[in-house]
Amino acid sequence: MDLINESRPISRLDYAVFALSLFLSVGTGIYHAIRKRTLTFIMYSTNPMYAFRSRLLLTEPGTKTSQKDEYMMGGRKMPPIPVALSLLTTFLSGILMLGVPAEMFERGLSVALDLMFIYDSSMKYLGAQIWLNFVIGAASSVITAIFFLPIFYRMKSTCLHEYFIYRYSKAVQIWFSRKLRNDTIIIATLVSNSY
Repeated sequence: MDLINESRPISRLDYAVFALSLFLSVGTGIYHAIRKRTLTFIMYSTNPMYAFRSRLLLTEPGTKTSQKDEYMMGGRKMPPIPVALSLLTTFLSGILMLGVPAEMFERGLSVALDLMFIYDSSMKYLGAQIWLNFVIGAASSVITAIFFLPIFYRMKSTCLHEYFIYRYSKAVQIWFSRKLRNDTIIIATLVSNSY
């Protein structure tokens, strides 16, 4: 039985899993949108003084600032669970979902269990290396959460470029932009010519 070349149709279970994941993602967004509108209505209708104060402090709906904040950061009012699920969905890709099981099937899980490189007598590698992505990814996530995110959160910044704008002079900003452009061109050239 050739498992690699065998063609299998998509089953009802596959469709059910896909529909469930889509429903959870869309349902979470709809739930929080309805919840926000309900809470806003209750807040404005029950306490007019608080409603007056909140209108003064918040940006008016429809302005560019509120639209950008709502789109990019969810108004900075989203609970941690939907944000974590959104980030998880962003980092998971089709290649990861197909590649990890395929590599584990092809090469085995031995290296992930004992964290050592296993070779046979012909110096051919016998274990899967994909576990390195998970170990390094977990370590970098912890380091980012401890050291970098507090800085970006206090600055209300969404990217590294905004940090450079506030932190460094115009000359450093120009140098960084040129370096980023040149590095992108070099990497694109290397990747496109490597095939």
